Amino acid sequence: MPHLPIRVIVTVLLFTLATTAFASTTWYVNGVNGNDSNNCISSATPCKTIKHALALISTGDTIRIAPAIYPETGNRIVTNVKLLGSDAGTTIIDGGRRNFGIYITSTGAHVTISDMTIRNYVSGAGRHHKLWDFDSHQKHDHRK
Repeated sequence: MPHLPIRVIVTVLLFTLATTAFASTTWYVNGVNGNDSNNCISSATPCKTIKHALALISTGDTIRIAPAIYPETGNRIVTNVKLLGSDAGTTIIDGGRRNFGIYITSTGAHVTISDMTIRNYVSGAGRHHKLWDFDSHQKHDHRK
């Protein structure tokens, strides 16, 4: 019987470590009311920019993005993540015809992007790219 408590402690410890290893965090972004000095872990204390939230993530995390137009470029994704907008008509990443909007740098990353619009990006010597409208699964050419 004296070994039973040790077995129980070891089992509980292993379960706790396994649960922690698979835990993920949900980060919040609000382009209107957020602040990149916030902790970004609740809708009451969101980041201001998607770029800042991407700097905080670990593999398997989720970023919830509130309705706004986000004038951002250079959002690099290096790991598994979900970017969840509020609605493709109101959650918009707009590049103002500069650089790239979202760039996935890891070939092994599993990335989910939904309920948002990504528009107005160019690359290289002013070439326009067709961007994927992740909500409706239709390609759009944003050249004018």
